[in-house]
Amino acid sequence: MTVSSQTSNETFHGNGVTTVWDLPFRFFNNSDIFVYRVDPATQVTTLLVLGTDYTLTGAGLPEQFGVAPGKITTTVPMPTGKDLYVERVMDIEQLTDIVNQGKFFPEVHEDVFDRLTMLIQQDAAQLSRALLRPVGKDYYDAQNRIISNVKDPVSLQDAVTNAFMQQYVGGLIGAGTGPMNLASNVLYIDPYGVTKVVQNMSGPQGGKLNGFKQTGTGTKQSDFYEKTRREIEFHDYLPGGLDDTVQWQNMLADIPNKTTSRMISIPGLTASYSGTTPRVIVRSADLSISSTLSPPAYLRLEGEMTFLTMTNSALDIFSAEAYQWELLGFVLIGGRHQLDLYNANINSTMIDLQYVEHFLSSGFAINTRATGGTFTHLSTEFNVYKARIMACKQAINNACDSMTVKNSWVQPNKTNMAPSTAVFVNKGASVTDPDCFTRLKLQDVFLIPDLGAEGVDRVNSVRWVDNYGSFMADHARFGGENGGIPIVWQHGAPNTAFPWNTTEVILKNSTLFCGPDSRIDSCVLGIQGQVPNTFIIEGSPGPVGKPLIANLSSTDLPSYFAAFEAASGKKAYEYFKVKVDVDTNDINAYFPIRPIMPNGMYPYLVKGRSTAVRKQTQSLANAFAVNLVSFATITDDNLGGFAIANPTRLVMPGGCSKMNIDVSVTIAVDGAAKTVSIDIVDSGGSLIDGDTGLRGINPDNDRIKVSFPVSGPPGTYWQVRIRHNAAAALNLIDCKVKLTPTDHAV
Repeated sequence: MTVSSQTSNETFHGNGVTTVWDLPFRFFNNSDIFVYRVDPATQVTTLLVLGTDYTLTGAGLPEQFGVAPGKITTTVPMPTGKDLYVERVMDIEQLTDIVNQGKFFPEVHEDVFDRLTMLIQQDAAQLSRALLRPVGKDYYDAQNRIISNVKDPVSLQDAVTNAFMQQYVGGLIGAGTGPMNLASNVLYIDPYGVTKVVQNMSGPQGGKLNGFKQTGTGTKQSDFYEKTRREIEFHDYLPGGLDDTVQWQNMLADIPNKTTSRMISIPGLTASYSGTTPRVIVRSADLSISSTLSPPAYLRLEGEMTFLTMTNSALDIFSAEAYQWELLGFVLIGGRHQLDLYNANINSTMIDLQYVEHFLSSGFAINTRATGGTFTHLSTEFNVYKARIMACKQAINNACDSMTVKNSWVQPNKTNMAPSTAVFVNKGASVTDPDCFTRLKLQDVFLIPDLGAEGVDRVNSVRWVDNYGSFMADHARFGGENGGIPIVWQHGAPNTAFPWNTTEVILKNSTLFCGPDSRIDSCVLGIQGQVPNTFIIEGSPGPVGKPLIANLSSTDLPSYFAAFEAASGKKAYEYFKVKVDVDTNDINAYFPIRPIMPNGMYPYLVKGRSTAVRKQTQSLANAFAVNLVSFATITDDNLGGFAIANPTRLVMPGGCSKMNIDVSVTIAVDGAAKTVSIDIVDSGGSLIDGDTGLRGINPDNDRIKVSFPVSGPPGTYWQVRIRHNAAAALNLIDCKVKLTPTDHAV
């Protein structure tokens, strides 16, 4: 046995996890080990109890390959910032009796030598903590440590204690100045050169008595009150009542006292109000209110993700007339409308919400409304950034000219959303307010419904948006897989007079899940008595098995567009556009296959609007007899509702007034030259246009291609006529016709 370690103590640093520690030195008995908990910050040392605070293993065991076998196990982990100090302290005695000519094992002698070595190490450890005089010096070096428990000095050269020094100096001041050492009598010069007393620092204006000067050229002396007087902090106001309502009310009432607002008028330009308002801070806290709060119209309110709970579900949290608002860092819980903001249609209003979370409102998380007489909208730019709207009955009611929600998460829940409601409501024009044109845009927003399973506990007739104005979504996700709801229900009517504010539904680069498949209202756009002027889907995968547009109100669409033309004096195709990115919305790639849109909407489809019809194997009489092609098959119909009930008629579709009739005819002419004429005639049989020439000089079968532009109101029809001068009848092998409207972009 050996003693390889040169130490008899060790310090272990706590990390809040470790409970087992390897001792670097041997020990004979558990009673030789003393364990302490040390707090380096307070220098408090606590002796721990064996069997209660810790256990030991390895007593009396020899080293293995120079490594001591002992371990200490603490009952609980040593916290971070605390130390575990372990030392070996042995009784200074030698208990081995060596008898003359007695028999002793070598281990007995080694234990004696080991014990003596350990005692030497023990003395060396204690000596290392002693106050020592460095070599060649005439003073003792405390190595930057406090010398405690010192007796008060007697002789002139004795060390002085802190208490003795304070008593001595205090006695000198009391003997020399009397009451001048009181705070009310101690004079000093404040930052502005005025003589003050120390007692003033504890008063309401104490901050003005402490100086501050910014570094740099041209800076001036100021005080801390001047630096902070433009800020208002919630915790500076006294609480009152059972909750935090009074404290909130007192703080909000103080904001106008530190707000400057005025009318700014520039010659030749419209005057506008503007204001400067203090920064209002509510530190991180869990607060509750029982009455609606009414902040001022100019507000910069900052929280630190501060909780604010309304305990009355019938009351709003904030309800205020807003002109310039910034709200940052709050978690709003409960209440009816958590933000109820309004004004009398004041131009240039700006409202910004950042990092605001909404939970469990019984109304809208964000409600906007106008109070300006006939006006039903707010001339407001409203921006919502990094919001979470969770389990609110409804998310947003937008009556603003422009509202943008960015980088946010919206998740309605079946426990708090009522049937027949929309998560978002985007208001639009009214009879009294035709200039209204509200826009709601979702940018990089995640929308996940938790509205129950179909046939089990699903909330009925819910949808993401009730649209009366312009709704846009870009890089948004609506639901997932079969966990979807209808995306937009269109309620707003197109305007029929100046300023021609159009209603829109535009979905770009978004994921569209609007299931479940079994529901009749599953669609991207649901017509509820009105059709938007513009419906665009670009770069948006989905839906799976659902129509893009569903006529949920069973509106007579041809009559609807005719009524618009009658009221506006404009052609419907000039004001209604449907644009679908067919590459990402190929309905034929999904099952079950459903129509993309109602037939009455196809005439307004901007991209790919055409119908193809075909006739094969028809006999053509000789000697320039009139042969009308009688079509038998519709091979493609992207106009919607095209029919061949009258098989010779090529009909102008609804909503159009111009189209091309492209004819491709193959006739068996047996290689002999014949004069063949392909004509387009109107409903009265009059020739509109034609192509006549010699055919069949070389081939047996001659294909003839010709295109005819025609125009006329919807319902007008034309016919394809084929004549020839052959002595006998010829056989029509194939006739293909494509009808393409051309009166708006394709």
